[in-house]
Amino acid sequence: MKEGAGKKILRALESGRVLTRMDCIKDFGCVESPARITELRQQGLPINTRMVTQTNGKRHAEWSMDTGQLNMFEEE
Repeated sequence: MKEGAGKKILRALESGRVLTRMDCIKDFGCVESPARITELRQQGLPINTRMVTQTNGKRHAEWSMDTGQLNMFEEE
């Protein structure tokens, strides 16, 4: 069975990666990464968003997880 983009994003965040929308497009083929992040948050996962302003004035989001909080979401 093929792994969905949401699971790929979750695995990357759990491993400590910081992701942007472009990372999700390039690495996972996921154009709608903000929707996948919202779905993961609705499941109760502690995903952080940091807005970054580039030198040209454009802004983008970076997503990360505090991996120290993950132990409360592990399946028993």
